[in-house]
Amino acid sequence: MQNKKLVILIVLSIVAVGSILYGLSAPPRGETGGIVRTHHTQAEIVNAAKERIQKKRSAVRTNFVGWRRNPFVPEIKLKEDVITLTLNGILWDEIMPRAIINSDVVDIGDVIEGNRIVAINHNNVILNDGTEDFTLTLE
Repeated sequence: MQNKKLVILIVLSIVAVGSILYGLSAPPRGETGGIVRTHHTQAEIVNAAKERIQKKRSAVRTNFVGWRRNPFVPEIKLKEDVITLTLNGILWDEIMPRAIINSDVVDIGDVIEGNRIVAINHNNVILNDGTEDFTLTLE
């Protein structure tokens, strides 16, 4: 362990000495911080800019098609999914009404196939799919 530290110290010392020697032997920078400016006329600068603008740029197409869906937005069910729910009957009680949907007995607040039961009335049930309310009517 001690030998490793010594080797690392020697290597870092050699790098530091080399960096100092390079800094002393390198030519001095210009007044502009290393950027050498040449004196051009206004016309030469304008012509050079026009040439750069007129060059044809070719865009490279990627194979990226796009995201399938935004992971930050809840998935919206299609109306075809809602049709699969069938109201088979209503067990009416003033205090605790219940409904039979797809042969399952549900109360207000229960969730069936991702839809929450909002209200149970005498002849219909109001459900919410997470975005909007819809009604199942007893036939």
